Amino acid sequence: MQIIGGGKMGQALLWGLINSNYDATDLVIVDTDPQRRNFISKEFPGVKVLEHPIKNVDALIAVKPQFVKEV
Repeated sequence: MQIIGGGKMGQALLWGLINSNYDATDLVIVDTDPQRRNFISKEFPGVKVLEHPIKNVDALIAVKPQFVKEV
């Protein structure tokens, strides 16, 4: 599963999934900000952190409402 958006909501979703026994190595988080990706990589070991979404994979959108259309 991939989460698009590595802000507070994206991180909260990650914590929830990991605490619900999802394997961190099965999770992907996508964020365009290199500093945010670096932070997430350190906070969530095992989670794949990418700049662009993976095509044809289910995604949770975790961005501010005004950015949903752009995403």
